[in-house]
Amino acid sequence: MRYTPPVACCSPRPAPRRGVALVIALVALAILFLVISVVVWQGLASRRMLERRQNQLQSQYLARAGLELAAARLLADPAGYKGESVEIIPRSQVRIEVQRAAGAEDIFQVTSEVRFPTDDPRPFERTITRRFRRTTGKQPRLAALPEDPPPQAAKPQSKQRP
Repeated sequence: MRYTPPVACCSPRPAPRRGVALVIALVALAILFLVISVVVWQGLASRRMLERRQNQLQSQYLARAGLELAAARLLADPAGYKGESVEIIPRSQVRIEVQRAAGAEDIFQVTSEVRFPTDDPRPFERTITRRFRRTTGKQPRLAALPEDPPPQAAKPQSKQRP
């Protein structure tokens, strides 16, 4: 008779776990996908923010350009110039308004209003107002006058304690 060893209920070697490597690989890919999507989203958000900042600065410089254009027109013909609406660069709208100061023939108030970009659902709108004095002599000159200071609000009096 042959001897057969008894079969133990639990073998010392665990059964092979099939698919564990596949699950680990899928989790690693999911984490990698998540990290890449966050990086791409941050890049797109940064680009949108930079584009908005660029449009904001462009509108500011367009408003200044409107003032410069009005100053040049006032030097050439102050009597007939009341303002205009121009497109200095594509997708921009610059409206210039010139008014003579009350009681002064040589002082002009120039307002430059800008919308940029005009095809954007949320364009930047910028308005700059300056006063200029035109002097004549050998050569006409235009000087920017200082801005009127804004009215100051009355400061509340603090009660002093004895």
